Amino acid sequence: MTTNAQRHVRPAAAAALAFAAVLALGGCTVTKPTTGSTGSTGSGSSGTGATSQTTVAVSKNATAPTYDNPYVTLAVDQEGRVHVDASAMSDVATFYNYVTKDGTTVQLIGIRDAEGTARLALNTCQSCNPAPGAYYVQTGDALVCQNCGQRFQPENVGTTANGCNPTALQTISQTDDGFDVSAAELETLASRFSAWAGPTA
Repeated sequence: MTTNAQRHVRPAAAAALAFAAVLALGGCTVTKPTTGSTGSTGSGSSGTGATSQTTVAVSKNATAPTYDNPYVTLAVDQEGRVHVDASAMSDVATFYNYVTKDGTTVQLIGIRDAEGTARLALNTCQSCNPAPGAYYVQTGDALVCQNCGQRFQPENVGTTANGCNPTALQTISQTDDGFDVSAAELETLASRFSAWAGPTA
């Protein structure tokens, strides 16, 4: 015979098992409702709230530490190239700011992967751009898109074209101590950063 106490315990146990399964799988995607105003309808009164849905990623590493990442300002040399010195790159991402002629900050992200290889790409998500949150923040050993919540390992930076990942550069070339990028390409990429809302310092 099932008692009232048993009826209350079983749902709780099932919920605990479901949560444990989520952690074991390494994360899940959940939908978080958000509310916003649709405008006002006269003095002192507000319009009805509109509910939208924002998808965010949840991972077992969600509480991993974030870092006080360094920021570096880049300059153009006499040959129209921007040099990124990789000698100080580590597994903690460095963010490189290039200010275009019209004053837009184009930001790159540099990081070393688990094998020590230096990686460089634009600090904006190919799929999410031009959303203001289409930039990455380092959380633990991953880079997390602040618009869609996708997580990327350092070895994926600059290696994949198209899709939801850090945008690769077309004119990048590796040197003995880092990377050279065409300033002309960075100028043409300014439009990708017109609504971009990532930190620059």
